[in-house]
Amino acid sequence: MATCPECDFDEIDTADYEEGDIFSCPECGKSLVALGGDDVELADDDDLRSEEHTSELQSLAYLVCR
Repeated sequence: MATCPECDFDEIDTADYEEGDIFSCPECGKSLVALGGDDVELADDDDLRSEEHTSELQSLAYLVCR
């Protein structure tokens, strides 16, 4: 179990996350990034932009057929 560095909620199950995955703290809602094992840190702007860009690339609005 990991602990949120923002609110100290210490029951975050990281078993389903891989290193680099971004998810929200179930207690305070802050964005966290998995560092591997039971380590997490607050996601910074670069982490969030990368996740947003990936979502945009996967949407049908940006689908390109070649």
